[in-house]
Amino acid sequence: MLKPSPILLKLAAIGSIQSIVVKYVQTGTDTAETMATIVGLNGNHSTGKWSSFEPYLELKVNHNSVARLSPGLLRQAEAWNRYEAENQAELAEYKRLKQKFEGTR
Repeated sequence: MLKPSPILLKLAAIGSIQSIVVKYVQTGTDTAETMATIVGLNGNHSTGKWSSFEPYLELKVNHNSVARLSPGLLRQAEAWNRYEAENQAELAEYKRLKQKFEGTR
């Protein structure tokens, strides 16, 4: 199973998105970036470039949220989290061996 984008996993962990704060930040003499802070109902938040969050979100005002992950992407993140939980011991062993043999070739 391929691991989804870290941004997708962050947004899935936030849960129901309660607010999005967007700022225009100067990054050089004649360049700027649109930065966003996404805050969930449970208080979790994530900050980054709006352009990195935008492809994953469906903006729609509901009674308790202003945006949500598209259903297909949410299922993908949930499937990865289940896979990771079910295979935690094997993944830990893989990481340990990878670290041990990383320099040998």
